[in-house]
Amino acid sequence: MDDHAKSIELSAEIPASGIREAFAILDYLTTGRKHPISKHIEGLRSGRYHPQKANVNAIERAAQAIVVGVLRAYMAETGARQSDALRQVVVAAKSAGISFSGTKDSPGNQIRMWDRWFSENKVALPDHFATQLRKTGDAQQILNVGAAWIWKHWAVPMPPT
Repeated sequence: MDDHAKSIELSAEIPASGIREAFAILDYLTTGRKHPISKHIEGLRSGRYHPQKANVNAIERAAQAIVVGVLRAYMAETGARQSDALRQVVVAAKSAGISFSGTKDSPGNQIRMWDRWFSENKVALPDHFATQLRKTGDAQQILNVGAAWIWKHWAVPMPPT
C-alpha cells in the first residue's frame, strides 16, 4: 500500500484512491485509535454477531442480481422449469469455479431465495441482466456469458505474485 501511496500524485487522485481511509483503518487496527470502522469490528468480536444475518451490501446484491438474471434469461430462452434451469446455472457457475449452496436433488436453493427476494421487493435489476443476456444468443451462449459474468462478480482475486 505504501508503494501505491507514493505513486499517487498530490492532486484529485488522493480522494478517489481511498488511500487516506485505508491508512486510517490500518492505524485503527495497529494502534487502537478510533475510526468509524471500529464500531463494526468491535461488533464482529462480540458474541452477538451472526454473519448470516448481516445486511447485504449493494455490491453483493448486484452480484446476486446477475446470478438471478442468468437464471431468468435461461428460463425465458428455453421455457425450462425453475428447478431445471437452476441445475444448469449451478453447473455453468461451477465451470467458472463458483459454487452456490443447495443439495444434489435441489441445487441452487440460495439462488432460488435470491430470485424470490428480487420478485417480492419488485427489484428489476435481474430482469435487466436477463434482457442483456438474451441478446447474446441461444441458451448455451446465455450460460457461457452468464458464467463469465458470475465469475467476474463472485471470484476471489488472486494475490499479486
